[in-house]
Amino acid sequence: MDHGGWIDLHAFAAKYGISLSTLRRRIRSKSIEFKLERGRYWLPDTLNVMSAAPLFSRKGDDLPQQAVKARDFAAAENSDLVTLENENRKLKAQIAELETLVRVLESELEDLQTSSTQGSAQA
Repeated sequence: MDHGGWIDLHAFAAKYGISLSTLRRRIRSKSIEFKLERGRYWLPDTLNVMSAAPLFSRKGDDLPQQAVKARDFAAAENSDLVTLENENRKLKAQIAELETLVRVLESELEDLQTSSTQGSAQA
């Protein structure tokens, strides 16, 4: 079953280095977003959960090592994504220019072939 961006309680605890009891306390107090499906708790797998106001009293530099790595990876991944999107836009513009050039050259070739055919028919 695909949960689209949600991970179960145990996976969240392992990934972000947060104890299960802390997560369960936050769920009971409804201070974090969660889903309950078939007796299992699911939490959004985003860094926003880690920085949500009442979730954890830890400061950014006190985050567990797994959370720091995940945060840094997400920032690097976002930067790479922006770079790739910009490069993609530039390449699409180049393709559009090349397609225009091809149409112009094909039109000129057709004109040359037509005038050459007419010239040899007159000779």
